[in-house]
Amino acid sequence: MSGIQKISSIILWVIAGLSALIALLYFLGGTANEVTGEKNFTSVILTWSLILFIITGIATIVFSIYNIFTNPKAVKNFVIILIVAIVLIGISYLMASSEMLELATDEIPTSRTLKWVGTGLNATYLLAIVAFFGIIFSEIARAFK
Repeated sequence: MSGIQKISSIILWVIAGLSALIALLYFLGGTANEVTGEKNFTSVILTWSLILFIITGIATIVFSIYNIFTNPKAVKNFVIILIVAIVLIGISYLMASSEMLELATDEIPTSRTLKWVGTGLNATYLLAIVAFFGIIFSEIARAFK
């Protein structure tokens, strides 16, 4: 095992351990508000999720840029993926609605917020469908090889 693999493995085990600990605190920590059912460590788990999301995003961007500069053939793939992502977001935006929702809260979201939330949901649905059919297609193609 090389040095970077060993360091990566250690970092992944530490992150997994912290995530398991935080999950235990969340699920076994009791409820802070009996009326709403909010758990004691809700803010902790949300903050940890945000930290993991940011770390993942930064790592993805850094390694993608590194790959582009070290592998000139990767530029073509990067451009194709970028175009597909832009098209996917565009389609999701066009499918999204900005209609007001009946919410049991005092906060009233703006139509722009509703439109972008709908865009994110539609993009997630489209990616899930593409992933599902991609898995099916790859399994069928592998069966005929």
